[in-house]
Amino acid sequence: MSKKNVILVASLMLGFVAAAQADIIHSYDFDSLATDQKLVGQDGWFFATAANQLHYVKTASSGDWNGTGNKFAEQVGAGTGVAKYPVGTLALEDNNTFDFSFDTRAVTAMTYKGYVQLYYNSGSTTDSYLSIGAWSPSGMTAGLYWAMSNSGTIYLQRTIAVPSSTSDLVKVGITFNALGGDDWSVQPYYQMSGGDITAAGAAVTLNDFRPSIGNYGGVDNEPWNEYQLVSLTTGWRADNILLTQVPEPSTLALLACGLVGLLAYAWRKRK
Repeated sequence: MSKKNVILVASLMLGFVAAAQADIIHSYDFDSLATDQKLVGQDGWFFATAANQLHYVKTASSGDWNGTGNKFAEQVGAGTGVAKYPVGTLALEDNNTFDFSFDTRAVTAMTYKGYVQLYYNSGSTTDSYLSIGAWSPSGMTAGLYWAMSNSGTIYLQRTIAVPSSTSDLVKVGITFNALGGDDWSVQPYYQMSGGDITAAGAAVTLNDFRPSIGNYGGVDNEPWNEYQLVSLTTGWRADNILLTQVPEPSTLALLACGLVGLLAYAWRKRK
């Protein structure tokens, strides 16, 4: 193998390592589900109260939500729609950056209200959640929405006005940037269809949080163990729920060094 080819292959492989920095912890789309059927009752989605089983699996024939085989959850009918999906214990590691996001509808006038949340359901008042979407919390301006709570203590609650756009799709997300020592810089963000990722206000510092065991500020709970869809308006949509985490930096460094070493050895053997 020539030196030029070794350098080319090394560059490609290191690029692959860089691109693979975020591991998918859990993801969910609705493409494998039956269209025009209730979400509850398919693939483990559940909610006991029939009056709240308002989410259906839908497709769109035009617009931002159109796509070959693309399906999404949509509220059909007035009322409060609720659906839950058990994900088991999420394998989030402490002190490693992670990100949670999903796609929803973007309408400036807040025509559609709803959110997706990571939730720990204990059956008591010690529940914890991380919510993102579009909402109108009591006493706050309606808009894109981010909230985090544990055992009744609110660690983050923020709304911003939905940006004016011709798009009917927005990705709403939140990144927990690890600072070390169980401290985090938490950055809410959004991305209009075809646009750039935009910070939704300033980052918030969160101390003493260990997602692996659900410990907030020294208060023990349990890790999030289910998704919940909660919505208030017919036409609200959700798709592409995604939870990712960046591996420990030393793991990536070791992988990169190993690749370079193997390529260098192959080059020397060829000489």
